[in-house]
Amino acid sequence: MIWEASDPYLYVRVGPEGRIIAGGEDVELADAGARDTLLPRKAGAISARLAKVLGQETIAWDRAWAATFGSSPDGLPAIGAARSMDHVWLASGFGGNGIAFAALAAELLDAAIGGKPDDDAERFDPYRFEA
Repeated sequence: MIWEASDPYLYVRVGPEGRIIAGGEDVELADAGARDTLLPRKAGAISARLAKVLGQETIAWDRAWAATFGSSPDGLPAIGAARSMDHVWLASGFGGNGIAFAALAAELLDAAIGGKPDDDAERFDPYRFEA
């Protein structure tokens, strides 16, 4: 994994099938339509930056996606069962740390669904901010 600590940042990792997954170029934007309009330009910028980092002339991309960041008052994601919907589990609010928190969410949810709660699960309870 590569995480370039610049603004805007670039991150790179390899998926299980060996494909390169790269991201970054984040913007403060909550409007989904406006965000998605930027997607081709952002994907091109990420591809160009990745090519430069890897010493390549160009790198073609074939898939791109975008999402709106969510975060919590304590900076930790919401990971756990949804109270109002049976068989629905939450993993959200990663606040830009999706690579690290996604792995943690997978571990916590796997344990909870398997009936083996993790001692750290309460730190990520989706309802921890309720009075």
